[in-house]
Amino acid sequence: MSFLSFRRAFGMAFSMLVIATGISAGMSTAAMAEEPAATADTFFTNDKGISLDSGYLVFATPYSKPVTETLTLTATQDLTLESTTEYPTPGDRFHITRTGVCPTSFGTVTMRTGDSCTLNIDFTPEMVRYFYGETDFTITANGVTTDFSVGFQAHVQTVVLTGDATFGSVPFGTSVTSQIEFANITDYDFHITDLLVNMSPSYGLSIQATTCGTVIAAHATCTLDLQFQPEHTFDINRQVFARGTIEGKNAISSAIEVSARGDEGPVSLTATPSVDFGTLEPESSATDTITITNTGEIALGLFTDYSWFNDTTGNFTIEGSLPETLEPGSAVDVSVRFTAPADSEGEHLSKLNLVSFTPNFSYADASVALRANVASKDSPVTPTTPETPSETLDPQQPEFPVAPEQPVIPAPPVAPESILPEEETVIVPASTNKGSDPADHAAPGAVPSADSSATQQLASTGAENNLFLLVGLLVVAGSLAIRKAKRAAPHNQLID
Repeated sequence: MSFLSFRRAFGMAFSMLVIATGISAGMSTAAMAEEPAATADTFFTNDKGISLDSGYLVFATPYSKPVTETLTLTATQDLTLESTTEYPTPGDRFHITRTGVCPTSFGTVTMRTGDSCTLNIDFTPEMVRYFYGETDFTITANGVTTDFSVGFQAHVQTVVLTGDATFGSVPFGTSVTSQIEFANITDYDFHITDLLVNMSPSYGLSIQATTCGTVIAAHATCTLDLQFQPEHTFDINRQVFARGTIEGKNAISSAIEVSARGDEGPVSLTATPSVDFGTLEPESSATDTITITNTGEIALGLFTDYSWFNDTTGNFTIEGSLPETLEPGSAVDVSVRFTAPADSEGEHLSKLNLVSFTPNFSYADASVALRANVASKDSPVTPTTPETPSETLDPQQPEFPVAPEQPVIPAPPVAPESILPEEETVIVPASTNKGSDPADHAAPGAVPSADSSATQQLASTGAENNLFLLVGLLVVAGSLAIRKAKRAAPHNQLID
């Protein structure tokens, strides 16, 4: 089968299960709706069709005296009642007989509304002890089945003890006495083995006087004076009773409770409420003093082993030991040390719990709140390391670079005017080669100031010299400007 097919089959099965569950729930709801309303019931919290007087019966009877208790069950609606278990069975110490509409032992009966069944339980004690038993039933009403049980307890009585043995708190050095009565309620003599069992002189209890002797006759009474003189301060809660025999069989009496407590008087201890060690450097220590005072009326023993710090790291310690004895009204100073840990800065809190005891084990305690702070000293301020200064080429270089001034380029020199000689009358001889000289083309009668070709050559030469001079000046001025700019720029700036 593929996974898809399996998933589809599983889905269909699950859907059918949900539908069936819904139908079943609807049928159950309908069945419950048909059940009549709950009626008053002295035993069941929810009425299931039966009511009964009690779920537990207690029998108390003297030795050899039979006793009978009854239990009635009443049907509050039509039902079926079945007797499922009966212990002990008829014929044993518990014997059950029935009247009314009742099932036989391990049988079943149909009960209509209002029918009742009464159980008569007879108990005949054959031994001096406690006995237990029960009987179980099953009820079926409107298709609903419910189980329930009725329990039995039988106490065989022999000698009954009465009296008040609640002594309360008794101061040391004093005593209290209470009288207890012993009554033999049987038809047989009670031979005493132990008049009071579970009593020990170490608890401060003792028998001061008694009229019981060694035998308490049938239906006779006797008395006993029980005294409490405290030897310790702890509470005493004991059940005491008499032990003996009846017709050679072991028997015990009923019990009586004894409660008492020894009181030494006011026991109190106080101490300095708190100690603050302040702020310490790591791995250093400091001591302070606390005062412990016995404010009670009983001497106290102080023991380092019984006192402790909440802080278990050992940072707080007692210097030396606590005094072994602190008398009433006296005080003692105790040194406490705090050792600052190396790796734990901050606040440290603890509590010294002091515990003291009296010779009779009464105790008193006190506590001291402890505080310390661990912090390093403020580190010195480290000056900031200056940055490496830039290389200075000019000792008079200003702190911040200044843009270089533009060089002043001088104007080119003006060519000097030609100094011409004073005009002279020159007689130029006639030339046979007219037209070959430019002078020949001059206007008639013009007198030249100089040779024409020489003047043109001078003018050409002066223009070229002026150009070279101008270019040279420009080159020199530019070089100076570049050099000055390099000096003014920071060392790490590149000048192209």
